[in-house]
Amino acid sequence: MLITFRTPRAPTLTLFGEHAIALLQLMGQSGELPGALTANDVPAALARLQAALEDAAAQRPARSPGAPPDEPLVSLATRGRSLLELFERASRARSDIVWSAGG
Repeated sequence: MLITFRTPRAPTLTLFGEHAIALLQLMGQSGELPGALTANDVPAALARLQAALEDAAAQRPARSPGAPPDEPLVSLATRGRSLLELFERASRARSDIVWSAGG
């Protein structure tokens, strides 16, 4: 499954579902689809995401469940950089963010 994030002030971002849901949960979201944050809620979610990604950067990357053994290890901090940028742009522009399943 793919999850797509949209805000008027940044390019559309699509992430693999398992990573997107993990990142949403780090921000205090349920991970239910579809979902949204109003412009007023974006700064707090951004702060939680930044803090969580800083913590994740200090941890050793883990292989995704069911991943082939030759798949490169990619940390959640690395996977979350694009989403962090989308949230930063939305926060600066005071824009809403929506996400849903699909590409």
